[in-house]
Amino acid sequence: MVSSLAGADALAKGLTNAWTLYHLARGFRGPGAETPDQINRVCAEQLAHALEGHDPERVVFTSSCAVYGDRSSLWVDEQMPPHPHTRYGKSKGVAEAALSGLDGLCIVRLGATYGQGFPWLMDERIRDNKGWLPGEGRNFGPTRHVAHALTGAE
Repeated sequence: MVSSLAGADALAKGLTNAWTLYHLARGFRGPGAETPDQINRVCAEQLAHALEGHDPERVVFTSSCAVYGDRSSLWVDEQMPPHPHTRYGKSKGVAEAALSGLDGLCIVRLGATYGQGFPWLMDERIRDNKGWLPGEGRNFGPTRHVAHALTGAE
């Protein structure tokens, strides 16, 4: 079942007899009520609350490597402590914390996902000479095509 994390009724219905739960929501730059804080933190807190009394075997939460912040030339792995610098990274870190007490929790910190429907790479803006990429030209960022993110392919 695919549902909004904002609706308590939908959450309760979706959790009935669920053994694996995938939390795939993300709020990156939304306007108004679609802010990263609302979609990431608030919805994760609502999900944690809704899970009280339910016992799925696995809860998979798609977080983001944005929780690490800008680490310049440092290599980042699972041992690196989070230090987010953006609203999005901070909201994902707080969402991770909200879910941290759940049994069977698996947090996946994806790199930037791109592909159809995921315009992260700003290719049109860059081609129009309107895109700005931070850094000195030596930067790199972890990216993942949406098809590989969904299947777990390398």
